[in-house]
Amino acid sequence: MYNGKRCASTTPYAEYHKGACGCGHGGSQFGWNHDHFVTAPNQMFFDEGYGRRCGQRCGKFVKLTNTGGWVPGQGGPGPSGQSQVFMVTNLCLNVYPNQNWCNQGTCPYGNKHKDYGYVAHFD
Repeated sequence: MYNGKRCASTTPYAEYHKGACGCGHGGSQFGWNHDHFVTAPNQMFFDEGYGRRCGQRCGKFVKLTNTGGWVPGQGGPGPSGQSQVFMVTNLCLNVYPNQNWCNQGTCPYGNKHKDYGYVAHFD
């Protein structure tokens, strides 16, 4: 928690198609993709049921605000307090090089945090 709000880790991401939110229906694009921000969250946020490729949060929006924090050795601090709105367009897979960030085994109701201490991640 930071100032009473839940925290998550974030990493840079760009996607110009629907990714996992295309649900196997080709590579057409959301209009949002080219001039707005998109995100590929880890499984815990993408689909709490842990089973669907086209997660329950596909096409939904999330507002993320930078706290100015960072993981030592994994980048540096950004300006605190800046917010952006992101559309969920894909799933951050638990494959190289994302295992430390996008761990699929994270339990939303337990203590199973990813390697860097957060439950949620937004690529």
